[in-house]
Amino acid sequence: MTKYISLLCIFLMVILSCEDKKDNSSEPVITFQKVFGGPFGDDRFIKVIQTKDNGYVVGGTMLELTAGGILRTGFVTKRNRLGDILWTKTWPAPIPGTRIWDIMGLSDGSLVVSGDPSTRKLSNLGEQLWIANRSSVVGHFSSGGYAVSTPPQAGKVLVKGLSEGGDSLWSTQIDTVIHNGSIVRIIGSNDGNAFVIVRAYDIGFYVAKLSPTGQLLWKHDYINIPIEQIDGTTDGGLIGVGYFVPPGRIDQDIRIVKVNANGEMMWTKSYGKESDFETGFGITEVKDGGFSIVGTDYPPVNQQVYLIRTDALGNKLWSRTYGGNRTDEGHSVKRLPMAVLL
Repeated sequence: MTKYISLLCIFLMVILSCEDKKDNSSEPVITFQKVFGGPFGDDRFIKVIQTKDNGYVVGGTMLELTAGGILRTGFVTKRNRLGDILWTKTWPAPIPGTRIWDIMGLSDGSLVVSGDPSTRKLSNLGEQLWIANRSSVVGHFSSGGYAVSTPPQAGKVLVKGLSEGGDSLWSTQIDTVIHNGSIVRIIGSNDGNAFVIVRAYDIGFYVAKLSPTGQLLWKHDYINIPIEQIDGTTDGGLIGVGYFVPPGRIDQDIRIVKVNANGEMMWTKSYGKESDFETGFGITEVKDGGFSIVGTDYPPVNQQVYLIRTDALGNKLWSRTYGGNRTDEGHSVKRLPMAVLL
């Protein structure tokens, strides 16, 4: 008889009311929080967005009991404005490690969900409209259409253009010094083009800018700056978050890096508690031009979600940790009209 030891691994979804405060140095107040989880352990939220009906769509990875046993699945779940479930879709993994990487909400309420090993377009009710295989990350051009890509192989990244209906339009191959990285994001820029971002955990990251027809406009490598996530900013540039090992220390701090619209690095900032390990996993620009950063603080016991608020130049205004007596991690942060969502 096969026996399974079931561990409860939870999702923590927190709404923090803080953006309406005139004094940005004030700490946030929790408006509501929800905990979700299954019986098999290792369940994670990877991406969360707010929808036009003031609800939320969350994607990630979980273990699920299937006819073939307990398998890794990618999932997308729709929640109402109070975090209650409306629907959930899962896709069993053909290979270990399958997950949802990114979710885009479109103006008609539909969703484009990217992950391993495919990109899907879903209706607002979760019905699949089309699927593009072997395309784990997707971005949307403001003029219409999508750019999709998979992780680099032998220093080459292949990006494909898709129509709104998912038909193939073009492909562009980009050479990079990062040989074994993973695509972090494809982000539509406010000039109608798109950024393609590749990371390598301990090496750094790479950014290329493509036109809607697949023309390579420029590319830059950023060596020795490991990042976990990156997002667009209102000035047309990028803001990234990851980690940094301070000189002469063995612990690890959170670091953010600002890049302008031409790919030039403007500044970096780091934050942390001496003797603790911290890693930043998510970042978003807020309405005053500053940034909200979420990550994980790894003290000797009971790792916690770590939230940091900065001004527009990355100077820390405040920080706060959230969690209980289990393992808690912060992976995604999103600005809402009057709050931030973890």
